[in-house]
Amino acid sequence: MMKVALIAALSMVVVVIAQHPRHCDAPFEMEARAFQIDPKLQFARRGHIAYDAHNERTSFFEDVINGTNQNFFHEIHLFP
Repeated sequence: MMKVALIAALSMVVVVIAQHPRHCDAPFEMEARAFQIDPKLQFARRGHIAYDAHNERTSFFEDVINGTNQNFFHEIHLFP
């Protein structure tokens, strides 16, 4: 039983030593949502961001409500 445990421990050590560290790759596409609400000022903001690394662009959607006014914004950023 002692030999089996020793062989298992040594094989685990060999596997750990044999690994080479490498950097993680970032995702090529990403999306996120955010919101902000202030009931006292009757203010609300909702937003959506999308990122595309293949075509090198970002897109921002924003919906702003201030009292009875409501505005919509859409920005596209292109990176050559």
